[in-house]
Amino acid sequence: MKTLYIQITSSPAPEASADLVVYPADMSNYFCNYLEYEFVDGLQMPDGTPCYKEMKPGSLLLAFASEREEAYQSILRQWENIQRDLLREAPAPDTRYEVTLPKEYIKWLLSQEGYIYQKVGEKLVANNILSLSAEDLYEEFTVPCIHQLTDYLRKHPGEFDRFVFSEEGIKSSSRIVKALHEVDGKPVFYRLLLWQQEEEEKQANENRIRSNQEFTVNGVSFTMIYVQAGSFYMGSKEGKENEKPVRLVTLSRDFYIGQFPVTQKLWKAVMGSEAPCSVKGENLPVTNISWDECQVFVHRLSELTGKDFRLPTEAQWEYAAKGGVHSKGFKYAGSDNLDEVAWHHENSKGTPHEVGMKKPNELNIYDMSGNVSEWCAEPYQVSSNQMANMINIIQPNTLLLPLLLLNRVYRGGGYSSGYNCRTSARDYWRSNGRLSSVGLRLVLAL
Repeated sequence: MKTLYIQITSSPAPEASADLVVYPADMSNYFCNYLEYEFVDGLQMPDGTPCYKEMKPGSLLLAFASEREEAYQSILRQWENIQRDLLREAPAPDTRYEVTLPKEYIKWLLSQEGYIYQKVGEKLVANNILSLSAEDLYEEFTVPCIHQLTDYLRKHPGEFDRFVFSEEGIKSSSRIVKALHEVDGKPVFYRLLLWQQEEEEKQANENRIRSNQEFTVNGVSFTMIYVQAGSFYMGSKEGKENEKPVRLVTLSRDFYIGQFPVTQKLWKAVMGSEAPCSVKGENLPVTNISWDECQVFVHRLSELTGKDFRLPTEAQWEYAAKGGVHSKGFKYAGSDNLDEVAWHHENSKGTPHEVGMKKPNELNIYDMSGNVSEWCAEPYQVSSNQMANMINIIQPNTLLLPLLLLNRVYRGGGYSSGYNCRTSARDYWRSNGRLSSVGLRLVLAL
């Protein structure tokens, strides 16, 4: 839903976005210039020249604003009240508005050097209340403001779903609202408070979406980490052939990824039975499960939660492992020092360890390097050079090609790995095969 926000006061405007256009209809600076000419009305220079011919626009009030902001705001607030009245309806004949000039302003005028400053200051000492014609103000400011807005809508027909003013007091029966509807009947007039309430609810919902999410299944809780969409260079120039070439990949949608690999405790809560792991422990990662068995797991988890859990794509996995938009370019997930972030072949003693015992990466995700490798969603794809070589090898026996396509990728390296713990490293196994150092990590799309 696209909104036209009409800024008619000096209050801070919301930040413009694809769904929000801020149109500046604040006439306060023009009003202050108008007041300056009212100040010097009837005053003459010593040589008889009217003071307004010698006056520099902005020299009397806008210059004061830069030095006495708080006192200047008291003048603007009076104008904003007048402007709201004028926008509601055309003024009745002989209607007048009074504007009171603060004492600080008069003192400031008298402290300045220059004939015009002194004369205006003396004039306001005698009477600091200006009486202004409502009809003049309406013709000078309100009519042009309405014309500008209606011209803008004519140039953007059907673009907006609603419009809202920056201040309360403008009603659906107001002249300006009627004028806008005459030009374009599509946008709905929204009262400011209603719009603000909807925006606050929208922001709260976006904040909730962009925060990490916790789920509980049969008494077992697990955390999904929010990952903001972005672009990254996938692969490695120094890695194996199946990591090349390095290419720029863009993930256009945010997603969540598991803070830890799926544990044996979570597997049992979802599946109702223990995973066939060779090393048992509630907080140990699941191992010795095939890619096919993972599909059963994520399907049951999705049914239990009403969410669409899946295995990560290779791009999602590598992007998250490298830290997403917060990436610092580490070789491993969270560090260039493998011991800091991973259980690997030199420190694991040949066994998996409880999740979350090493340092997390930039997104606060644990164990993406080492401990256990993790299945990804896609079939294994080799590099273009490798594919050409493999096609040459298998052409004499084309029955091998379908078998090749049954292989699935796993990433991250395990407790028996070292080199494969790099974030770009890739490996594969058949989808119905089990490996003692391969488990899984969850992904949830937004």
